[in-house]
Amino acid sequence: MKKAVILAFLTLASVASAQKYAVVEMEDLVRLHPNTSADKKLLESMVKDFEAERDKLRSRVKELGESFEKAAKEYDNPALSDKAKQKAREDATRRREVAIEADRDLQETVRRRQQELSDQEMRMLKRTTDALREEVTAYAKEKGYQAIFAGNVMPFYSKELDVTDDVLKRLGVDPKLRKTLEKTEQPKKK
Repeated sequence: MKKAVILAFLTLASVASAQKYAVVEMEDLVRLHPNTSADKKLLESMVKDFEAERDKLRSRVKELGESFEKAAKEYDNPALSDKAKQKAREDATRRREVAIEADRDLQETVRRRQQELSDQEMRMLKRTTDALREEVTAYAKEKGYQAIFAGNVMPFYSKELDVTDDVLKRLGVDPKLRKTLEKTEQPKKK
């Protein structure tokens, strides 16, 4: 029985050692993927448009708030007759409601635009990661790998297993850019 277990273990170990495995740094692949630069520019453009819209709405809210304050001061004018005071009060109340509604509109627009930006960013990231998965799968099949693992989730792996540069070449990206990326993102020592 012991011989059978040892023989089975040795057979399994020899089969496992014949398997080919590799590692890719998905973060580097995403950052250097050709889509990423264009996606970043599109998001920056969307943010710029959103900020312009937000600033316009903020100006309107500020103007309406100032209009309400002016109407409220008019209501407090002791020289007004009761009828004029009532009219000023109604005007101040109406202006206050308009200002509150404009502020609600501002808050809702900001919330909605932030959600749109987040959704757009997620769609772009998904499109890029899906394309990368397809490329990594094609590379694995071509090279005979049984598995390619994401390096960022592994506590340790031998750098000889890293095929990120090979995948970058398949994407038409110079692997030297990865080294440049690593240098610029290194934390500076104090």
